[in-house]
Amino acid sequence: MTRQDVIVMMVMIMVMMMVMVMVMIVATSGCVWVKMPNTNVLGGEKDRADTFSACQAACVNNVECTGVDWNGAASPGTRCWLTGPWSGRWRIGIAPIITHYNLTRYPGCGNKKLFKHLPVLLVV
Repeated sequence: MTRQDVIVMMVMIMVMMMVMVMVMIVATSGCVWVKMPNTNVLGGEKDRADTFSACQAACVNNVECTGVDWNGAASPGTRCWLTGPWSGRWRIGIAPIITHYNLTRYPGCGNKKLFKHLPVLLVV
C-alpha cells in the first residue's frame, strides 16, 4: 500500500465520519446529498440528464445508485455520471470542475421499496 493509498483511505474515513455527523443533524426524512467539490468516482455510468435535478432523480430512481458525479461544463449528455457498487476508486480533490454528490437515503427518498435492500446504519 503506497503513501497515496493510505492518504486516500484516511480522507475517505474522515468523509464517512462527517457524513455520519451530518446524518445525526439533518432530519432523517428524504434524500440527503453530501457535496464533494473537485471529486469524482471512477467507473460511473453515464446518464443523459442535462440538469442537476434530473441527474439526482436518475440516481434516486436507480436502486443501486449511491451518488452522482456532476460536470455542468461538459457537453450535453455527458454531464451526469451515476455511481454505485460498480464504481471504482474515488479521486478526492483532484478532479477540477467535477463535483461528486454522495446520496444517503431515508424514508421518503424515491421508491420506498428501495429500503429493503439497504443496510441499517446505527450511529452510536
